[in-house]
Amino acid sequence: AYFKFDAVSGKAYKIKLRSIASSYIYAYVFGDGCSETAISADCKSKGTHGLISGSVSGGSSKTFAFTPPSAGTYTIAVDGNDAYDFGHFNLEVEAFAPPTNATCGSPKTISLTGGKVTINGSTFGSSNEFGTAVDCTGSSDFDGPQVYYELDAKTGKYYELAITPTFSSYVYIYPKSVGCTDTVALNAARGSAGSQGLSSFMSAN
Repeated sequence: AYFKFDAVSGKAYKIKLRSIASSYIYAYVFGDGCSETAISADCKSKGTHGLISGSVSGGSSKTFAFTPPSAGTYTIAVDGNDAYDFGHFNLEVEAFAPPTNATCGSPKTISLTGGKVTINGSTFGSSNEFGTAVDCTGSSDFDGPQVYYELDAKTGKYYELAITPTFSSYVYIYPKSVGCTDTVALNAARGSAGSQGLSSFMSAN
């Protein structure tokens, strides 16, 4: 089944798919016409041009966010793994404002009070700014959505960072002087084991 919606600039879209039947179904978003090649390219792009939900088993639901690269008409398809995966479903689409600190060039400033601060944040609705180009010189590409924060660190101070994510995530730190355009330099700084920056894996809690 196919559904179209008009995406508005500056908005992200929460898409919730619930399978009522006993089969496994998927939802995927694309915007480049109806050829097999274009649909596959968009839904494999991991949010750059389209997105796929992952399988939803009977009686369960899955929610994901899509941030369109530009305003325009996009299509949501609900599909199955094979000819026997079909049945009834519920599909919900909701527009919302994505995080304002979703790009390297627009970080949110961290202000410490009494030498510490607690931040409640979310990457839901953020875009995957650099595709698979960021890996901090490690073996894994960081191709999920990101948010960015900026801290004015002082010489001679030690900073302890604790994060409790609800998903498997990475945190990486790098100096502002590296900039946001040279991904080779970004990876080198983030993967420098503390000499310029640092990266660390955080498991879901």
